[in-house]
Amino acid sequence: MKRIRSEKLTRTRPGTSAVTEHATIELFELPADAGHVVHLSSSRDGLQWRETVLTPAPLALDKAMAVFGDALTAQLARGLALEGAPLVAPAPATPATASPSAADTLLLNRIAPDAWRLLPPLRRGRTVWRLGERRLAQAVPRLVELIETGDAMLDYCIAWAIGRCGDAGAFEAMVELSRRATDPKVTRIARWAALALWPAERRAAEAERIVDDWPGSLRRAWTEAQVMPVADGAALLRERLADPAHWQSLAHTDWTQQLFELALLEGLDEDQPAGLAHLALHDVAQQLSPAAGSFRAWRRLYKGAEFAGDYRLLGLLNQRIETQRAGFRGTSQWAMLNGRYVDIAKEIVRPDSRLALSQRTHDYLRRRTWRTLRRLALRGAADERDWLRLAMGVLLAADDADAAVAARHEDAGWNRETRVWHSGPYSRWLVVM
Repeated sequence: MKRIRSEKLTRTRPGTSAVTEHATIELFELPADAGHVVHLSSSRDGLQWRETVLTPAPLALDKAMAVFGDALTAQLARGLALEGAPLVAPAPATPATASPSAADTLLLNRIAPDAWRLLPPLRRGRTVWRLGERRLAQAVPRLVELIETGDAMLDYCIAWAIGRCGDAGAFEAMVELSRRATDPKVTRIARWAALALWPAERRAAEAERIVDDWPGSLRRAWTEAQVMPVADGAALLRERLADPAHWQSLAHTDWTQQLFELALLEGLDEDQPAGLAHLALHDVAQQLSPAAGSFRAWRRLYKGAEFAGDYRLLGLLNQRIETQRAGFRGTSQWAMLNGRYVDIAKEIVRPDSRLALSQRTHDYLRRRTWRTLRRLALRGAADERDWLRLAMGVLLAADDADAAVAARHEDAGWNRETRVWHSGPYSRWLVVM
């Protein structure tokens, strides 16, 4: 074979000259005019290499050059640079005066190779998750290196963290993970991370691709709404969504996920009015019940709201869980359905399960919102804006129609001592107690 073109790329650890990834793209001409092939070699340490042929069959020179160019663009988008090219420092995502706190520095130190090897699997996943909670973009190059080095849970945490950190250099890595992952949960979170990092010039085309899967009447309504003022477009969508005939051919989970994907492509800017997808998603959230038939869609949307930092949406979903009674007690093997006992473990995993939201899950989800609010508050000025947004989201979602009546309660104990307590309209809401 005759090598026609070759490019070497490397990735260096931020702030140092240490190379953390190597890649070589080569274009070869096969003997006897058999065609051309493109070859990619990649390595984390420069010793063990993974070889990939990017052309399943020999191609003409012009087509092979196009494949070569696409491969080079993909590697550059992942954050690698041509070997020997001058390093250009990326624009900082935070003000130059900002520096990691002691707690953030501790987290960053835990993912250094020597410290990482000593962490047990559970601690690794938790460390990565905390990096995502803190949105520490400095960790992204190292997190990309750790993809597919552990179990599915670690890959899930890595994709979640990268999507929240907002480093566009990891876009291609998230796209590849969403394609290669065998666990549906990892595929979904990697897809969300890729959408959050999607290049601005390609977002409209991806949104059109998502909408193309909708029923015709809903697709037409979306197209009409795009050219209207946002408030009028949201009203049109609300009218169409009120009639299930327009969207019932879509599974509830599929519909809410596609709408959430459109919201990710819109982006979330608290200083700008909400986009059409966000307004439609908020309308859906107000009606989405965490009960049998729609609980999976509700749960997926709740996780999505946490991932995107959409605290208005999270407040609406919290309102639904605070006003919804648990479907069954999770301490027993059996539950009564339509006058018959059913095995909870077998019923709950069915796609058309008639059971949802055990008492334990109900209590956990209420505590989860409260814990998120508490953590943001404890961070002080660092997370003050997010804390205020979540607090406002929870309070704005509270509806006096769901409130109880303030009352004085008495309970006489066995020793004839009367216990007295008072309850307010929202005493049952854990997050506003």
